[in-house]
Amino acid sequence: MDCLDENSVLALLGNALLPQRAAEVHDHLDECEQCRRLVAGAVRAARPSGPFLAAPSPPSLLPPGSRLGRYVVQQFIGAGGMGLVYAAYDPDLERKVALKLVRTDLHGDGEECRLRLVREGKAIAQLAHPNVVTVFDIGLTGEQAFVAMELVEGGTLGSWLRERPRRWREILRAFLDAGQGLAAAHQAGVVHRDFKPENVLIGAEGRPRVSDFGLARPPPRPSATEARPVTSSTAHLTQTGALLGTPAYMAPEQLAQGVCDTRSDQYSFCVALWEALYGSRPTPRTGAGEPTPRQLKVPRWVENALRRGLSEDPRERFPSMEELLRVLRSEPVRRARVRWALATLAILAAGIPLAIRQGASQSACMGLGRSAEQL
Repeated sequence: MDCLDENSVLALLGNALLPQRAAEVHDHLDECEQCRRLVAGAVRAARPSGPFLAAPSPPSLLPPGSRLGRYVVQQFIGAGGMGLVYAAYDPDLERKVALKLVRTDLHGDGEECRLRLVREGKAIAQLAHPNVVTVFDIGLTGEQAFVAMELVEGGTLGSWLRERPRRWREILRAFLDAGQGLAAAHQAGVVHRDFKPENVLIGAEGRPRVSDFGLARPPPRPSATEARPVTSSTAHLTQTGALLGTPAYMAPEQLAQGVCDTRSDQYSFCVALWEALYGSRPTPRTGAGEPTPRQLKVPRWVENALRRGLSEDPRERFPSMEELLRVLRSEPVRRARVRWALATLAILAAGIPLAIRQGASQSACMGLGRSAEQL
């Protein structure tokens, strides 16, 4: 499984994970030192009267047939630290939807969590892009806020990568599609702040869609302090003990709680793509490090583009996601054109001697013809 995000840490310390998920998290902590440090820091940051010591029970699930507004719950899909997700049916429009609800078992009245859920719905609703999950509705039933969105019947980019070994071109193509969704969010003035393979859904038709905009924010105002390089990789926690994002994919300035902008999303994207191509994450604080053996034969120009996107100083990264995607997309086209041009020249070069011989033969034949006429 992937490294823990803030929601999973909160749920773990609050004893609010479902049994199967709790077992997966504990198994992961046995192997991941970075996540163990994150959990230990969250424990130290918790106040004695804080929610971590309250030990709430795992969430009670809505039974099939329950109604939220006009939506009819069909089945439970999954849970995170912030939300519960159900497959549901919209009888008015006769379509399946996904309903995302706030977890009140972990957050009490959940006012902040409700605000984040509504913010997520509004952030996605601004976008109309094939590589972003579509939001249909935001509702409130009593104290329960929910977002109705497109039900993507498939898996995540993470599960897609784990299904079987894939060629580097296939991996790059999937990430380019996901990157288009992230770029569309940036164009709409939204910074995702938690891009990772598990937050990209892939439908049965194979189209990636960026999801989980619960941490999304508008980019900082021009007058705000510019995102800058940091010298410490320590992940500082907020007053609630929560680190907003997933540490393994976060940019250095985000880990240090500095200003987070679109270049921070670019860094997270490059971490995820590097991991998908090379089988391991970039080395912390030392740049991208050396790639693993090139079983996938990833070309140097892809590696160079990722290294720039992984620069510790945000100013040294690409100026935008669009520019990074352009570099990742255009180089293969250019090289293909060069190969085509060389092949064309080779064919033409091979044809020149033949044309000369044919021309000489035709001249000889014409000469013989004239000689015969004279006779």
